[in-house]
Amino acid sequence: MEKKKNSCSPSEQTPPTESSTIKRIITYSKNTQTLSTQQTKSELMIPTNLLNTLEHTARTTFDEAKEAFQHGNNEVTALQTKQQAIKDLEENTEFSIIGKGTGRVAVTHTCFGQFVVKIALYSPRNKAGFSIDGVSQNQQELWTWDNLPESLQHRFTPVESIHANGRLLVMPTVTTNEEEIPYGVAEEFMNETKLSLYNHDWDAIELDIHTIGKRNGELEVFDYGLPVEPSESLSARGDDRIYDYRKGPRIS
Repeated sequence: MEKKKNSCSPSEQTPPTESSTIKRIITYSKNTQTLSTQQTKSELMIPTNLLNTLEHTARTTFDEAKEAFQHGNNEVTALQTKQQAIKDLEENTEFSIIGKGTGRVAVTHTCFGQFVVKIALYSPRNKAGFSIDGVSQNQQELWTWDNLPESLQHRFTPVESIHANGRLLVMPTVTTNEEEIPYGVAEEFMNETKLSLYNHDWDAIELDIHTIGKRNGELEVFDYGLPVEPSESLSARGDDRIYDYRKGPRIS
C-alpha cells in the first residue's frame, strides 16, 4: 500500500489553539499541595494535518485501548489495539518511529525533523507507585520541565508543547547513538544529574542512563516521564522508593 503523502506547506501550518496546550503549575507548602492549570499558546508550528493524524492515532493508542481494557478485555487485547494503531501509522504515512516504551511511542516526520512527538499509550500498570500510562508521563514531563530550577534545565531536554489533553508531547530531537555517547560518559552524566537534583532538594523516581541523548553537542535526559520533583512533594505522596543520595548516587 502506498503511504499517504503529507503536505509541509506553510499555508497548512497553524499554531495550536490555547486549549490544545496545557501547562500545570503546582505550588508546594509544608502540608499541602495545590494544583492550578494555566493555558498557554505553543510556539511550535506543526502542519495541522500532521497534528490531526497524530491525534487520531493517540485516540486509538490511549482512549480505545483504555476502553477495551475497562470493558473486561484483558491487557493483551489493549496491547493489540495499540500495536495496530502504531503499525498503521508507520506503514500508511510518512511518520518515522524512533522510540518505543511501555507508555509512549516517539515519532518524527520530514516536515518537522528537528522535533519528536511522544504519543501516549494506555497502560494499567505503574512503577514505584506511579502510573506509566502515556498521558500521565507526558503531563509529568511537562510539569517537571516548567518547574525545574534554572541551573538544572541544561541537563534535561526541553518540552516545546503538549497537545490533545496530554496525548501528544513535543520535544527537540536528540541522538542516542551509542558511539557518540559511551557508556562510561553516560553513567558519569547521570550520576552528576542525580547529585545535582539532590543538592537542589529534588528527587527522582527513576532516571536511567538509557534515557540520555545528545543535542547540540551536549548530553541531556530526554525521558523523564516518571516524577522528578522537589523532595518535599514526593515525600508527601508517601513513596519511600525515591533515591536516597546520602547513600551515594546509583544507577537504576
